[in-house]
Amino acid sequence: MKNSFVSKFNKIRLEDIFNFIKIGFLNTCFGYLVYATFLFVGLPYAESLFIATVFGIFFNYITFGKFVFRQSLYPNVFLKFIFAYGFVFLFNW
Repeated sequence: MKNSFVSKFNKIRLEDIFNFIKIGFLNTCFGYLVYATFLFVGLPYAESLFIATVFGIFFNYITFGKFVFRQSLYPNVFLKFIFAYGFVFLFNW
């Protein structure tokens, strides 16, 4: 019984990890594209970072929720997502 659980767990986890990496790469590309676009049109660093973070919050929440964790999108989880990205924004500032 233990071996079947471990085998099933490992199979699911490898697939989930691969999805997490793919979506993480997509989200990174999206965020950088938004950031670079606003820098290119002449916005200052801080404003470009803020706008890219706001766009990234929505885009990343949808992609991680739907494609990695396969869950419905809930407002309380979204608030946690905003808090986490707020911390990352302050770290990048």
